[in-house]
Amino acid sequence: MNNSTCHICLLPLENGKKLYHASCCKKLFGSTKPPNFPYAWDELNKLAEQVISQHITIPGVQPKLSVHLETGGRTRDARLTLVGLEGGYILKPTVAEYPEMPELEHVTMRMAGCFGIAAAECGLIPMEGGQLAFITKRMDRIGNAKLHMEDMCQLTDKLTEQKYRGSTEQVGRAILKYCDNALFDALRFFETVLFSFLTGNSDMHLKNFSLLYKPGGAIGLSPAYDLLPTQLLLPEDTEESALTINGRKRRIGRNDFQRLAESLRLNEKQVLNVFSRFTTNLDEALRLLDSGLCGLEMKAKYKSLIQERAEHLSLT
Repeated sequence: MNNSTCHICLLPLENGKKLYHASCCKKLFGSTKPPNFPYAWDELNKLAEQVISQHITIPGVQPKLSVHLETGGRTRDARLTLVGLEGGYILKPTVAEYPEMPELEHVTMRMAGCFGIAAAECGLIPMEGGQLAFITKRMDRIGNAKLHMEDMCQLTDKLTEQKYRGSTEQVGRAILKYCDNALFDALRFFETVLFSFLTGNSDMHLKNFSLLYKPGGAIGLSPAYDLLPTQLLLPEDTEESALTINGRKRRIGRNDFQRLAESLRLNEKQVLNVFSRFTTNLDEALRLLDSGLCGLEMKAKYKSLIQERAEHLSLT
């Protein structure tokens, strides 16, 4: 485990600090001292099997467990415990088949910020055996209050098993129809789709885009989530996008993104500004990737994938 890098922001830690900057820890966990997480990998996977059999996991292919933060006091530290569906955090443990999945998702979520994309607050937390699990704060919670959130399967009248039967243009129409600041959210959506292609994420299906009903009633596109370079984990997958972009799932090029932008009612200047910002900030994202907590071999593969996609989109 690399203890010289913050497991939230991926920036260097000061001497004597362990795992997190105090400010990062405070933002994610509500305290400058991280909570205890009293689970080993084997134990956690057994518990995961139990909750899966009881149908109380968060929906999705990758095991997602709901955890609750029990605040500490004078006699005990704060700790994270597994609960049903009402926890304030989502935990994704290491998967035996893909041991670096938590680290890859974390660094990808952090890289999104390099391009101005708002993503869910997240970090990595060690299990008792030293393996890392990915943890993210639920965006549909404010304290004990629950915010209404609908994914694009719901908004486009699709069943969960139909989550790959859609298009980015269809998602865009829903954003333009329902969001209060529709053109702003359409631009945010365009940036997320572009970023997903750049980072080899071919699994951004209808359930991976949602609208969030904010306090006061405003409806907007939620922060990005489930950002993961799936093509590094499943290289046999020949599709470049879960949803069609300009009618394509393969051989997607810059022109297809320009057609998507037109369907989102974005003007030429907005689109050029997005591409320019991606070009300008690409090196920053690659430097952040170097700071990620996955292994050197995986970093090299990921960097190569991003550089290849960037060249394909004329970002370099």
